[in-house]
Amino acid sequence: MCESIGARHKDLNEYKRPNSGKHTIGQWWFKIYTHILQHINANPVKEGMRDSTAFILFVALRHIQDEEAAYQRVRQLNERHIGLTDEELNKYLKTAKTTLYKYKKDSIADYLERQLGMDVSFLYQDKAKLNPEEVKAARQAAAESTAKKKAESTLSRILRAARELLTQNVTPTQVSVAAICGRSERTVRRYWTEVIGHPAIRSASIYSPHRYVR
Repeated sequence: MCESIGARHKDLNEYKRPNSGKHTIGQWWFKIYTHILQHINANPVKEGMRDSTAFILFVALRHIQDEEAAYQRVRQLNERHIGLTDEELNKYLKTAKTTLYKYKKDSIADYLERQLGMDVSFLYQDKAKLNPEEVKAARQAAAESTAKKKAESTLSRILRAARELLTQNVTPTQVSVAAICGRSERTVRRYWTEVIGHPAIRSASIYSPHRYVR
């Protein structure tokens, strides 16, 4: 018999959205948890998806319950929907018992879509439901924004390393900058044109090791 979310999870109702319309972490994971339940109620869990289903259910519950309560609930769900042995279940949940996993929206969307075969449009809904094309566009925009922020952070780190060398009257090179900033020479090389063209660096004499000269 399929599990009724309303009947089976009254003790989780405290995590519903308050009048302010804002989400807490617990409410966000409760939303994910209930959508996973809806999915496995409607779609039998395939053999290759059993471990991923148990794992992400436990991760979601760990954000809204204590470890023991979350584990017991996953055991119940496992008996009804998933079909792992207790030994297998404990094995797959081992790391999640000691680590409170956190996922960004795009990461959890990718996990649910690839590992469980779920429709993840609910993660990108505001007041109006997004169609698949809009969901894809929203995910792409978020991914591009994340990549841009990462690139800016990397460039800033490389520039700080170059300026540090200059204050010590040392001419920065790709090798020395990489050693200081904790990035690979290959990464520094990708940003080198921007580094030597930066106003704070441009006036200094910066060169690349001869093997990088074209």
